[in-house]
Parts: sequence; structure tokens; C-alpha cells
Amino acid sequence: MTNAAVLLLGVALYWICFSIALRLMEQELALLASFLFLGLTYARLLNATHHWFSLLTVLCAVRIIMPVRTTPRVAAAGILLGIASCFTQTAGAAVLLAVLMSLV
Repeated sequence: MTNAAVLLLGVALYWICFSIALRLMEQELALLASFLFLGLTYARLLNATHHWFSLLTVLCAVRIIMPVRTTPRVAAAGILLGIASCFTQTAGAAVLLAVLMSLV
């Protein structure tokens, strides 16, 4: 069961990293950036700790507000950052502060 959680978490992290990188760069470079994250960072630490789940929810919140900052998207990002704070308090709070500063 733990191996399945690690695998699913790695796939989800790769997908969200690729999705964010695709908005910032060409497809080939986005694939490279995502593979580098997966190969150099995640593969070295194959454990499903709360830090990875927090990172996943933070990245999902960032991805939601990247294209357009509408009220429903900001609310959804806020909910995800609240969930991230349940996993790791500092990560959720730091990204919430960064999102609030970007909205101002």
C-alpha cells in the first residue's frame, strides 16, 4: 500500500510540475524540468511524508490561479492552501502570504 502511495504521489507531482512549467516555457523544456525534479529530487527521497502532500496541494493552488485570477479561483486556491497548512503549517502560510502579496 505504501508503494502505491509513493507511486501515485510521484505521478501527481510530475503532472503538476509539468502543467506549471508548460505555462512558463516550451513543451520540451517543461518535460526536462519535470523529469529533473522527479529524477533528482523525488527519486532520491522515495517516501510519502506530509511534506510531499503539502507541496502537491501548494502546487495545485498555484496552478489554479496561474491563468486567471478570478474570485472562484482565488477561493479554490485558498481552500487548497488551507489543506496544505494541515499537512505542513509553514508551507501553507508562506504560499498564502505570497499569493496575497501577488493579489495586491
